[in-house]
Amino acid sequence: MHPVSAVLLLLTLRQVPSPPVSPPPPACEEHQTLELARAGTRDICIARGTLTGLLFDAPVTVELEDEARFAEVLRGRSGLGLVPPADLRPGERFRLTVRFEQESPSRPTTLVLVSQSARATRQVDVFRDQRSREALARQLEEERARNQRLQEENRALREQLAPTPPSPRPREETEPGPRGLITRALRGRPARPGEALRAVHGHSYRASGRVGVRLLLVNEGDTPWPLAGAELSGPRGEPLRDVTVVPTGPLKPGEERVVRVEAPLPEDVPLEALRLTLQAEDTRAFTLPEIPLP
Repeated sequence: MHPVSAVLLLLTLRQVPSPPVSPPPPACEEHQTLELARAGTRDICIARGTLTGLLFDAPVTVELEDEARFAEVLRGRSGLGLVPPADLRPGERFRLTVRFEQESPSRPTTLVLVSQSARATRQVDVFRDQRSREALARQLEEERARNQRLQEENRALREQLAPTPPSPRPREETEPGPRGLITRALRGRPARPGEALRAVHGHSYRASGRVGVRLLLVNEGDTPWPLAGAELSGPRGEPLRDVTVVPTGPLKPGEERVVRVEAPLPEDVPLEALRLTLQAEDTRAFTLPEIPLP
């Protein structure tokens, strides 16, 4: 090939335009914050049938490209709500021109609404300058609450997936203790339908003319369980007198508490088992019908 022809061919190839490169899709978040004073993307995710709201930190006027196609456009002095067109195509983009009333009309800001088929950003907070301390503190508090909620959900999920260890076999024999105290281990009892309290484990005991029950309870309900009193009775339903329960007061949801119920041991009634009823300040009650004694 002639040297001149080679040079002309090289110049021609250099003038061939490169194919356009599509911009990468934006990262869609449920709640987005845009600070116009900082460099960075100004893309906002939208999706068919999903309302996206924009809240500005000052009064604005907005111009939306191809607004007639949108299913809904709601304007306010400092806000804009929009529902995208029903015929929205994946990757379709719309310019949103924003002019703040306190700034020169010749300084508009352009945001880009980008169609995403999977999800959309539901709330966008737009700040002209860097956010105020109050706004940063509010966002930090929201992030802390979100992280705490995720940690709680993660912990609950681990508990659901963790294998249940075999329950240790409680000792049925009596155990002597100081000053004549003898105890007997008790198995736990799961909460029945409609109940909130669950007995995790415990023991019954006799000591110095007294008889009692010590239980570890947990409130598995959604509301506090206000423990107010207790009843102890013998195998034939005869009530024991001067029953004491400590401590009283509400068990918060998820709270564990060790409760001790005690009464003087009747001299003329041989007791081999007890019936325990815990009473709430309202009409609720929790009953263990047969508690073996040592």
